Amino acid sequence: MTLLEQIKEAGIVGCGGAGFPAHVKLNCTVEYLIVNAAECEPLLRTDR
Repeated sequence: MTLLEQIKEAGIVGCGGAGFPAHVKLNCTVEYLIVNAAECEPLLRTDR
């Protein structure tokens, strides 16, 4: 079983509040990755 299949089977959803399935978000190919480095995001714990 692939990691993507395990995420789907576990029912993992995004943290945005809408409950969007994480396996749908992760099932993609990207050329560029834009990272929001703002530390005001509620789930970031980079500088604690």
